[in-house]
Amino acid sequence: MFHGQDRLAKLIDRLEGQIAACPATLREEVFIVLSRLTRLVNVDLPIRDASARTALTWRSDEFYGPRWLVPCGVIRHKERALERIRPVASREPGASVAFDPNPLLVGETITPMRRNRGHFVSR
Repeated sequence: MFHGQDRLAKLIDRLEGQIAACPATLREEVFIVLSRLTRLVNVDLPIRDASARTALTWRSDEFYGPRWLVPCGVIRHKERALERIRPVASREPGASVAFDPNPLLVGETITPMRRNRGHFVSR
């Protein structure tokens, strides 16, 4: 193994040890780093009420800026897409939902100028 590869392997082992020791503390930082290395998969929920109105949620953060969005959430590691739907519906608009397990659409968003969270696949 080359010196650089050995150093990287040690850093990865150290990071994994820290995650195992205190997962809640490092969760956001690890998530952000991983978002630089791979695409994120999320669910977008176009929730409609009985009057065919679509629920939106307000976001104002470093990734989206201030704006209204369809409720959405990143699928966690080893979580099925269908398992993310209810938590997103409950957290964002505070709704309970019935849904078709087949996605209406699968799309991809790439934001080249964004360092973190710059590539999403949405279903």
